[in-house]
Amino acid sequence: MTSSRLNPYLHFNGDARQAMEFYKSVFGGELTLSTFGENGMADTPDADKVMHAQLESTAGYTLMGSDAPSHMEYQQAVGVSVSLSGDDAERLRGYFA
Repeated sequence: MTSSRLNPYLHFNGDARQAMEFYKSVFGGELTLSTFGENGMADTPDADKVMHAQLESTAGYTLMGSDAPSHMEYQQAVGVSVSLSGDDAERLRGYFA
């Protein structure tokens, strides 16, 4: 049987790197980032924007994100939340703090 995972994928308007670095500071783990420039768009205004980011936390959470490229209209998410729950109240309070 193959296991499955549901991973939140967050979209940002130019600040994906800062957001994902913040989440890394909260959850720990390994953050990998690739930019549009590293993927064939080096000579565009989007070169430094994040094409894909993935945080694999030390607790086993996976959080992904990206910036909207300039040729696409950024639309802020409406009606979406990401919830973290569990049995370790002290650890959860630590993340919140």
